[in-house]
Amino acid sequence: MVPAAIGVLLVPFFFASWGSEYLAARAMLRDIPKAVVGRAVRNANAVSYCLLGIVALVNLAIVLFQH
Repeated sequence: MVPAAIGVLLVPFFFASWGSEYLAARAMLRDIPKAVVGRAVRNANAVSYCLLGIVALVNLAIVLFQH
């Protein structure tokens, strides 16, 4: 159940992280266009959350194969 819950919760956490990190990055990078900052934050979060998703899937596979 825990690996499945992790997989499901990655989606809302991705959007919450993207929003909060975007606001922080915009405050620090005022001279860079908003669209550029938004894409950079989105891409960085996409990579990290895909890796977290892979970890959750591997963990789920391990749990399923052990039972």
